[in-house]
Amino acid sequence: MLHFFSKRKLTQFNQAITSGHEEQLVRLLKALPPETLNQPLINNLLPTEIAIQAEQAKSLTLLLNAGALSNPTLGTGTSLVHLALKQSNSLALITPLLEQGAEVRGYSGELINMCFSHVAPSQWMLHLNRFSQYGLDINQPDQAGNTALDHALRHQDKELLSFLINSGVNTPEEWPDSLSEELKAYLTRSVADLQIRQMFLGA
Repeated sequence: MLHFFSKRKLTQFNQAITSGHEEQLVRLLKALPPETLNQPLINNLLPTEIAIQAEQAKSLTLLLNAGALSNPTLGTGTSLVHLALKQSNSLALITPLLEQGAEVRGYSGELINMCFSHVAPSQWMLHLNRFSQYGLDINQPDQAGNTALDHALRHQDKELLSFLINSGVNTPEEWPDSLSEELKAYLTRSVADLQIRQMFLGA
């Protein structure tokens, strides 16, 4: 807890974070040394955890820009990125974390699984694309051995499958029998088209 802050100031700080009151939060942040932003505020939660749980992307961005860590050790044993993925506006929350260097590659399989478990289907591609921009290993399996391609094949999401192929996902020699012949043909053409483009580009 930030003991040097009065109880009233602590309450104001917490309210500014949870309400997304930008001007008030900026004012309070100026009175705080950066290292204090990585200490529990209320209920043993870091200010960044509070911002994420309140789904306040602006507050999170201000905290990170003021010196809050993007990869702190949380009491839950997970990361801020994991916590952000569980929120309804996860894309807006993971973006400032990634911009500030949040670890991705070592958790690739786990994060991919969380995308498919917690994110709306219409947002899968956007999330995977954003993570890929910051080092996500698109081929890393989760603890159950499932890759992003496995998830996409299970849902037979044509656009997502096309995105994954063009992102360099490892593709099988034969597509699963559970797919329609039309989808198999489409995926085979997509792989062939990519190989032709890579050949002309000298990749």
